[in-house]
Amino acid sequence: MQFKVFVDNKLIGESELENGDPPMGVAFGKFHPTAAYWTHQEIFKKQDYPAIKRLNITVKDANGEILQPCSGVGIIDYSDENTDIEINVLGLDFDIYKKLFPHHISNYRARLND
Repeated sequence: MQFKVFVDNKLIGESELENGDPPMGVAFGKFHPTAAYWTHQEIFKKQDYPAIKRLNITVKDANGEILQPCSGVGIIDYSDENTDIEINVLGLDFDIYKKLFPHHISNYRARLND
């Protein structure tokens, strides 16, 4: 599933949120920026948390529903060192998590059983 990332209702990128930590309610993955991302890139590269919080970042699923409640959204930009930019959605409610990321839960349980 592709998730869309917005700053003040402007699309700045997408991610499959292909990785996760179910007990923590965290989903994360490679971030694919749009042209609108680059106007905010320096804030993410500096990890300027007060400025990031003011951006009002939201993540929406394929149906256009905002992933909430959650504790926050972070974008980590390593593009100076390599080409990777990562997004983290933190503290998702478990009911939402199990609906959107059942594969993360099954992978986690499989690792516990190994």
